[in-house]
Amino acid sequence: MIRNKQSLLSKPKKSLITEESAEISNHLEAENPSGQTQVYSVSGLTRDIRAILEAAFDSVWVEGEISNFKTVASGHSYF
Repeated sequence: MIRNKQSLLSKPKKSLITEESAEISNHLEAENPSGQTQVYSVSGLTRDIRAILEAAFDSVWVEGEISNFKTVASGHSYF
């Protein structure tokens, strides 16, 4: 339940800006020298986020739990 929608839209109190994210921000600002709000398409934003994450993380191993695993009559398995 969301009690205060405004809190979801306000800036975080603590800065999470790293040197690398500051460089990315500066690069994006350089691509938009007019200072106008940059509007991204979903696919464009996804592409840029993917490129940033792939550059930041050479290799990532994730450990987790599979739930609701099912093999259906066709032989396909889903989780």
